[in-house]
Formats: sequence, structure tokens, C-alpha cells
Amino acid sequence: MRRIAILTALILAVSFSALAQPNDSADNETAGNLTYNNTTALQDTGASNISTVMLTSTLNYPDTVISSSPSERTGIPVLLTESNNLSEETRDTIENLDVEKAYVIGGPAVISEEVESEVDSITENSTTRLWGETQVETSTEVSEFFWMENSEATVVQQPVDSEEGYKLLTSLKSAITEDEEPLLISEPGNLSEETVRELERLDVDQVDVYSTNTSNASNVSQQLEDLGADSNINEGSVSELREQIREETVTNDTENVTVVAASNFTYSLNGANIREPTVLVTGQNEIETAVEALNSTQDENITVLGEPGLSQQVADAIENSTNISAELRAERPVQTVAEMLGENREVWSMIQRERLPEWISETDSPQIDEIAENAVEEAEETINGSSNVSEEVQNLVEEARKELEEENYFRARNLAITAHSEARLEAFLRDDEGPDGAGENRTEAENETGEMLNAGDSRINLSASNSSINASMSYVASNTGYSVDSYTEGRDSEISFTFNVTSSDEVSGQALTEVTGEDSIKNLDTGNYTVNVEIVVDGETVNELNETVEVVG
Repeated sequence: MRRIAILTALILAVSFSALAQPNDSADNETAGNLTYNNTTALQDTGASNISTVMLTSTLNYPDTVISSSPSERTGIPVLLTESNNLSEETRDTIENLDVEKAYVIGGPAVISEEVESEVDSITENSTTRLWGETQVETSTEVSEFFWMENSEATVVQQPVDSEEGYKLLTSLKSAITEDEEPLLISEPGNLSEETVRELERLDVDQVDVYSTNTSNASNVSQQLEDLGADSNINEGSVSELREQIREETVTNDTENVTVVAASNFTYSLNGANIREPTVLVTGQNEIETAVEALNSTQDENITVLGEPGLSQQVADAIENSTNISAELRAERPVQTVAEMLGENREVWSMIQRERLPEWISETDSPQIDEIAENAVEEAEETINGSSNVSEEVQNLVEEARKELEEENYFRARNLAITAHSEARLEAFLRDDEGPDGAGENRTEAENETGEMLNAGDSRINLSASNSSINASMSYVASNTGYSVDSYTEGRDSEISFTFNVTSSDEVSGQALTEVTGEDSIKNLDTGNYTVNVEIVVDGETVNELNETVEVVG
């Protein structure tokens, strides 16, 4: 299996071994079941198959959002998986769609090597991993992979570990997808070096910037001006930017809107393959505004995806306050995405058969000879500067140089970048250096029994013993830095426990963390008590339990 960290153009082949072999025809390329010529019409060899997919993790949100624009550009849909196990629904979908090529977006911390190997076993060793050590780097690498150049790009500036980040990125997703332009993530302040380099490589003329930092617009504008690009800088809080985006994307002329109900990033992933405008609802306080926006559209039917309780509330509000009927799909993101892709198989197949060859033909840049030579030289410098490069990497570099001399520039470049990336990954795994993936300093959380937990999960336990009632809770946060305070109140036979979970004002480490708390009320008389337990996270109730508990003195 080959895992590519940085790749700026692609020859879609059934395997990397095919990349290294001479072509019978320089004009012919292969993408899964689809054989086509760069200068002729696509030959359909698998009418409703989807030859190629992207695979992202339920453990973070940037990877999925970053993948949305290249998905629209190429017709490659997204499937979701858990970190350490290839989800059953996803595996079945890959098999049923006759997938022959998979792009794994994200590093080993969010999609394990075991999952990648399992996908390899289904697709005949054809996976390619695209990843960076931060979400900033991953966004630039995905951009490099799918765009040789592009006149426009979007940059989102937000703290790397932002708990609110999914709200902004998910809201922005449909606008970026429609424009088919790269989405780059940059930390607040001046644009990251990686971001600037990628914008320069793309040769952009126009850059839209969305920033939660309201004091650095002039510096960012100057950076873009130095690149010869015009800028449209949108600044404000996450809620202000979301409102602006909604007003721009959901208008009187808008049709086929989808609502995504998600109080945490996990449920926002339900919209991974939604190509139409979306309205994100992250809590009960946003339902009224969302319904008003939907009522102004041309839709008579709207699909509501996401978190079971919240999505039901949204669907009820739509049907009670408008003439729109709401279809509710409140399943796990992995299941929703897999099922909807299967249901829309023919549509995605048609889109892919049209757009994959268009995309690959666009990567035939006039400067490909210079680009290929630079890639080969960089790969050669890598192996010359290290004593621990594997024989496999050395062979790839030698083959790349040979292809360059024979003026097979596209093949030379891919081989060189493959070699450079493989050497980088070998060094990374050998030295275990730093976090590994787009926002992937997240790790899975385990509770005391070793059970894997997802962000946003919460639990409540009640018990009675020795004239006491005991309540305990757990909440899985996507950041560290959370604290828990509890408040207990008893009146006659009614008792309430409230656990207030609050996030730190400081940006904390981005890792799934199980936050726990417990409290009790003692010296109770024998009898039955009505007990209410509530978990409140940053002012919003995320779980509530009402039970009758018997106390025996």
C-alpha cells in the first residue's frame, strides 16, 4: 500500500505499480472501472458503479469538510469510518458499489493503518492516504493534490483546536462546494506560511477569507496583495459569520435545501455528501431563525439530518410553522452517509463518469516538465540526506529519474512525489514525531471499561444505597480543558442533580476527553423519590434523566 502525504496532481490508476509501468498510450488513463481517453468521450464500462471514493473519519470534522470541494470537482463521494474499525455500513457500501480506488483523508490517529489495510483488501491495494501533521497542512496538501492551479480559493482562519470550528466550516461547506475551489485552513493572525505558499502555487486572483480574528485584516489583505490577489475579508464571531453565510446561500431563489441538526461536530458529518445548500442548526435557540430562512425558499420538501432529538424538534417546527414537509433522517453519520450514497448511486456514478476524466485532463499543466523535474530533484535530495530510507523509496526515485529522462513528465512527477511522501512517512513512524493528521492531535477516548466513545456522547447513572441517592455523569468533549460543577436540590420526594460542564476560555488541546462528575444526597427517609438529572454543557442541556428511585434505610 502507498500512502501519499503531498501530491499535486494525479494519474488515476488502479494501483501504484501501474504508475511505474510504461503506458501503451500516453492519452489513455484509467480510473477504477472507467476507461477513457483524454481527448475522446468516456467509455462506460460500469454503468452505475462508483469506482472511486474518499474516506474520512468520524473522529474529527476538518477532514470531511476539506474533502467536500474536491468531491464536487471530481465526482468522488465521501464515506465515513470509525478510527480503528472499518464501519460495517461503509465496508458494505464499498463492496456494493464496486469501488476500486479509495483516498484516505487523514493520518493514522484518525484512520488507523488497520482500517487502511482493510480497505486495501477490498480495493486490491489501491488506497492513497492524504494527510498532514496539522489541519492547516492537510488542507494545503488536499489542495495540491486536486488543483494544479485555480484562480480562486477560500481561507478560514480559526484556532486549530476550536470547539466552535465545526459550526463555521459546516456552514461554509455548501458555498465552497458550489464554487469548486480549494478550502485552506489557517490559524488566526497572519496567514500561515503553508497557506501563503499554496495560494502562490495556485496562482490565485481572488481569495475569500473568513476570520474569527477581527484585528488583523490589514495584514492579511497585504499578504494577499503581495501575491497579486484581490481579497474579500469577512470578520466576526462564529455566529456572525454563520448568519452572513446563511443570508448569502439561502435566498428566495434557493431550492433543495437540507437541514443538518448537530449540537456537536459528530452529527454535522451527516451532511458529508450533500451537494445542495445546507442550514446548520446547533441548538434549540437556532430553530426559529432556521425555519424563517427555510420559509423564504422555493422548497416544498426538506430533508432534516443529524442528531435524533434536535432533528425531530427541527422537523416538527418546520411542519408546524410552514407549508413545507420535512423528511427526518436521524441516524448515525456513518449509516446516513452510506445509505444516502447507495440511494443516489446512479446520480453519483453519472457525475463521476463525467468529472473524473475532466479533472485529470485539467492536470496536464503546460509547465509539467518543470514541475516534474523539481519533484524528482526534491525526492533525490530526500534520499541523499537520509541514511534510513528504504530500498523501496530508493527504487521509486530511480524510476522517477528514468521517466523524466524519457519525457514521461506526468509519471515522473507522481513517482517522485510518491517517493518523497513515503520517505516522510517512514521518518514520521520511525521517530513518532508530533501529531499526525488534519486536526488529528485528537485521540479516541476510552471509558474505564475500554469502550470507545464519540464526541458529544453523554451518560447518566443513578443508584441508591444506605439512605442515599447517588448520581454520576460523563460527557465526551472534543477538547481538553473542560470542568464540571454540580448542584443538588431536594424538596419532599423530589430531587434534582444538575451537572454544569464548561469549557475553558483558553484554546485547549484537541483530543477527545471524557469529562466525569458525581454527586449524592444523603440521610434520606425510606421511600420512593422522583429524581431528575441534567447535564448542561456551556449553558445547553445535552442529556436529562427522570426516574423513580427507591431508598431503603
